[in-house]
Amino acid sequence: MLSIIGLGYSVDPTLKGLGIIAKSREIYLDSYTSPVSRNLKDLVEKAIGKEVKLAERKFIEEGGLVREAGKGDVALLVIGDPFFATTHVSMIIEAKQKGIKTEVISNSSIFDAVGRTGLSPYKFGRTVTLSYWREKYRPTSPLELIEKNRGIGLHTLVLLDVAEDLGPMDAKTGISQIREMEKAIGKEIISELFVISRAGFDDERITFGNIDRLEKESLGKPLFCFIVPGEMTKIEKEFAKAMAKKID
Repeated sequence: MLSIIGLGYSVDPTLKGLGIIAKSREIYLDSYTSPVSRNLKDLVEKAIGKEVKLAERKFIEEGGLVREAGKGDVALLVIGDPFFATTHVSMIIEAKQKGIKTEVISNSSIFDAVGRTGLSPYKFGRTVTLSYWREKYRPTSPLELIEKNRGIGLHTLVLLDVAEDLGPMDAKTGISQIREMEKAIGKEIISELFVISRAGFDDERITFGNIDRLEKESLGKPLFCFIVPGEMTKIEKEFAKAMAKKID
């Protein structure tokens, strides 16, 4: 059996997930689709009460988990929800092709965390990813998608890049890159922004305000995501004011 168990966006395993973990021969923590620091590994081990091994990119891509599952019950722990990474979907397909049983335990993801701002999940358009610019890779498509969402009054969740060589993108790096993208296309798209730092953890921070002012503020620690608001209702504005630190 290969069990893929979501830990949620704040490392909070479900009771069903804990039951499967207790019976598993080997327990791995996915460090490929989400960055795993020593502190995070310690937090996971404390939450489940067992030692875990890190499942790194090479081990996952070369089918290491599926091979181990062929020998006995294996649990792969995933930050967030397993179904939001195509890596895990491919792993399930491979396991089934080899006659290995699979089970997926879902949990909360960063897509659920957007409600913490007070913005209605029903009013979000297409999600975009802000990737690090490289020497020969400088896309502006995220801004174009944000503009389309805003054009019909919808909010946009912006996921910040996590690169092997550069690590998780810092909020201020993200803001600076947005401004560079706006210069490249010749117009301003974003004036206000929500910045969410470490959603669901004890040191969570939600900041909202003018994007130029945000660049000068303390915004918390990685991991970050942004939300670009579309048209906000009265109750969204009131709740956002209650939940977020407002920067005018």
